[in-house]
Amino acid sequence: MRRRKLITIILTLALFITLMPVYTSAAGYLPSLEEKSMYYTPDYRSGDCILSSTKSMMRRAAIARNSYSWDKITNTSLRGSATTRGLLRNKFNYTCDGIKYTVQVHALTGNSAKKIKDITSLLKSHPEGIVVWGKGAATTGTHGILVTDSIDGKLYGVDSTHNTHKMNRGIEPWEKTTMKSISYCTYVWFISSISGGAGKGPSGPSTLNAAAVREPEQIKQGNGFTIFGVITSNYRINNVTVSIVDAAGKDVITKTAAPNGGIYLISNLDSSVKFGTLKPGRYTYRIAAVDAKKGYAVLHENIFTVVPKKGAKAQVGAAAASDNVTISSVRAPSSIKKGRPFSIRGKLNSSQKIKEVSVQVLDRSGKAVLSASSKPNRKSYNINNLDATIKFGRLSKGSYVFAVKARTDSGWETPVYRDFTVR
Repeated sequence: MRRRKLITIILTLALFITLMPVYTSAAGYLPSLEEKSMYYTPDYRSGDCILSSTKSMMRRAAIARNSYSWDKITNTSLRGSATTRGLLRNKFNYTCDGIKYTVQVHALTGNSAKKIKDITSLLKSHPEGIVVWGKGAATTGTHGILVTDSIDGKLYGVDSTHNTHKMNRGIEPWEKTTMKSISYCTYVWFISSISGGAGKGPSGPSTLNAAAVREPEQIKQGNGFTIFGVITSNYRINNVTVSIVDAAGKDVITKTAAPNGGIYLISNLDSSVKFGTLKPGRYTYRIAAVDAKKGYAVLHENIFTVVPKKGAKAQVGAAAASDNVTISSVRAPSSIKKGRPFSIRGKLNSSQKIKEVSVQVLDRSGKAVLSASSKPNRKSYNINNLDATIKFGRLSKGSYVFAVKARTDSGWETPVYRDFTVR
């Protein structure tokens, strides 16, 4: 009987452990800002809402400084420095992994529109986020959350009550949190100064990545489009470039920033990338970056169209035809060993005849180091026909881009544009 009971207990424990959410520690890597585990708070106490929010804000700042000890910032480690009698101090200092943070409070005044405007302004200089709080600010009463983004007047944040025990939602829209109108919020905490550097530097391959990117699809001529997304890396990001490329492959808009940190918000370039100036046609929206470890890498790319205003006589023209060229069963490199061959394949299909196909390998400066072309003059083409000419075994170690371009009567299109490495 005892044995049966023991087996029952073991099976019950095994089932419980299986159902438990798994949350790993930093373990020598820097997570992206979208990773929910960095917001999970197992040491949450009742009333810890703004302490937990501050913890998440400081973790994001630590990641920007390439601190692999970001997960050592916890409610428990912060409590002594950040709180007094259970309340968050108006100003306090905290040091972790050689980085000193100063956090202070500021009043949030005015109507909802002004408060959102002020929060948006603060976020431009505080990509780690800010903590907003107010009496009766949530459906549960007095509450505060970490606000991470303000996009087109819409706020996004991390609600500590949604990231404890069994819940782990991470970043979510304001209306999904427990908060009511922003008008109830009266105070904001933010990192007023940060100094020092992480003790342990990054190691291993680059994790350079783009997340939560908003893609343009079809835009009416003269209308703007708000861009956003987050670039992260475990190494310092040297530069980020947002480009709009026309059907001929020419950059019509290109803006570059030098983040000099591990995190960059693409929305910082929004005011400089003016979609409203584009003429009707077909374009490619591209985001590229370079960090201290990896060379030039295209992190995001999508095709969109600008259509004429209603009643305009101008035609969208050849460059804005429907998504004309597609590719299926594509095989492209991601990481190959120096000296090793690699076979490319993929079938191009088009509603129009494909006049020309170009396959290229570009180095980190954008120069073609391998190239091959064909003029099939038919509606389909297998790029494997050019495989023998693209000799990957000749490439030196480094970062490259593999590109497949096709020209129809609608102009040039680039159905494949992927970065890869030779190790």
